[in-house]
Amino acid sequence: MTDADRKGFLYKTSTVETSGAILGVRILVGLPLALVVAFIGTIFNGIIVPSPLAGDVLAFMVRLAVIGIFASTGALVAWFNLFESKRGAVLVWSVAGAGGLLGALAAYYIGDRYIDHPDVYILNQRLSQVVLLGAALGANAMATLLAIAASRLGR
Repeated sequence: MTDADRKGFLYKTSTVETSGAILGVRILVGLPLALVVAFIGTIFNGIIVPSPLAGDVLAFMVRLAVIGIFASTGALVAWFNLFESKRGAVLVWSVAGAGGLLGALAAYYIGDRYIDHPDVYILNQRLSQVVLLGAALGANAMATLLAIAASRLGR
């Protein structure tokens, strides 16, 4: 196979993303990967990002943004070939990153209402787990919505 033949090779057909089974497999692969990479994001937060003080909204949002970006990076492994281009991969990563941030933020506020954490400066382990799960779910949900919208609009 020459280089000219490889450039014309299609990785998928236009009907792949319309299949619910393919979307399900992407979610089943993307969710655990996003959880693991979001956990790595919390380690990065502990090393690099300063701990937020009470009322420090900017540091709090930076920590959630890091978790959301890391979760979207993990989810991108399952969604990398959605548009078959680098721009498409950046679009998926950006949309999943926004979903990861919104999911982490929503999970924090929902979890904060139901999970008691005694120390203002250190989050409870259960609350941290809820935030990681929210970021992973948000990143994969937004990538799924993007895939469905792209298949419906014909890209």
